[in-house]
This record gives sequence, C-alpha cells and structure tokens, in this order.
Amino acid sequence: VSLIFLGIIILLTLVRFFNEKNFKKVFYFANLCMLILMPIMWIKYGKRPSEYYFLVMYPIIHLVIIDSILSIKYSIKYGFITIFLCLFAFLNWNSVISSLKPNLYGLKAKENTVLELKKRVGNEAFNISFDGPPNTDTGFRYLLRYHGMISVDKPGIRHFEIRIPNEGLVPVGIYGIKLPEVKNN
Repeated sequence: VSLIFLGIIILLTLVRFFNEKNFKKVFYFANLCMLILMPIMWIKYGKRPSEYYFLVMYPIIHLVIIDSILSIKYSIKYGFITIFLCLFAFLNWNSVISSLKPNLYGLKAKENTVLELKKRVGNEAFNISFDGPPNTDTGFRYLLRYHGMISVDKPGIRHFEIRIPNEGLVPVGIYGIKLPEVKNN
C-alpha cells in the first residue's frame, strides 16, 4: 500500500514538474529527486528505518497533492477528491483500525505498573530487574526516574522484578510485579 501511495505521489510530482515553469519547476524537480532517492538510500543502507526518518517528506507530499488538486478544473476536481479520499480510506482501513487499538506494551501500561510498584515500595530503597523479551526495560527506567523512584544496586535491600507474562505475580495489565520474599526472623 505504501509503495502504491509513493508511486502515485511520484507520478503527480512528475506531472506537476512538466506542467510548471521557473521556480515551481525547480521545486518539483528537487522533490522528485528526494522522493526517488530517499527510499533507494534506505533500501541500500538502512534496511528497516523508523518512520520518523520520513517525516521530512510529509510537507512535500501534501504540497504535491494540494497543488495537483488545485490545478484540476473545478468540475473534475470534486470528483477526483472524492475518489482519492475513498481510495485512500479503503487502502488504509486496516492501519486505521489497528492504530485505534490500545497498545498493551505502551507507555501507559508501563506507567500503571510503575505506579503500582511505587505504592508497594514507598520511600524505601529498592532494586529492580526486568524479565521478558529484549528491551522490556525500555520506558520503565524513564518512568521510574520521572516518578522519583531510583533503583539502588546494594545487597540486602528489597528486590522487585517486572515480568512478562504476569503469571503468579501482582498483575498490572500484561506486566507482573514479583514481590520480594519476606524473611522471617
């Protein structure tokens, strides 16, 4: 779907490039070069880049679409806009639906876990570890600092563990908090 969209944008840019003069022609040529070369560079060097590297393309894509729509005669323009929006909505329906679902591994779920941990720790020194898939601690360390909870790596202090899955633990969403064992004197 994204390759189809990129192809449409490149085609619109080509049309705009051949129909414009002076500055707009240079502008569309530069945009065309970027639209073609940027994905090629990522294919060769980046393997699988994050989407925020492509944010620089958003204003250019919007300008191309808007300028293309404005250049069409009024009688055709509204039909083109309707068809384009329907096609765009149809092609992106699955991503829209999936983006509306809550992220079980997201920062909100991690913050709920940290707040539950804060209730159990209080103001005492503690140590924490993480057990789960790679990068399970991503976001947790930030939230611990944000809520003023600093893990101390000293022997003899209470040790908590945050795990995925939460089986047999204090459950907080998909995460679980393993409480330290209470020592009997």
